[in-house]
Amino acid sequence: MPAQSTNTRGRRGGEIEPRILRILRERTGRTQIQFGHELGVSRVSIARYESGARQPSRPVLDRYLRLLDDLAADAHRAVSDAVDSRETTAR
Repeated sequence: MPAQSTNTRGRRGGEIEPRILRILRERTGRTQIQFGHELGVSRVSIARYESGARQPSRPVLDRYLRLLDDLAADAHRAVSDAVDSRETTAR
């Protein structure tokens, strides 16, 4: 069986750095409970992912990515709407 690659922190290739998951959640302004609800997992699971005790499964990681993509799209729309509104008012 081939050996899995590790990065400089000793994590196996494909694993997500726990602090990244915490930072991303915090930047959304959501609690672990809220984020867990949106991902379909418990607050305890979110805490374990963020502490490094566990890695999210591929389906949960895919939901993380979709949720963050949706949030980014919402933020982009809000900024675009605000800019459009200012331009309309300035005319």
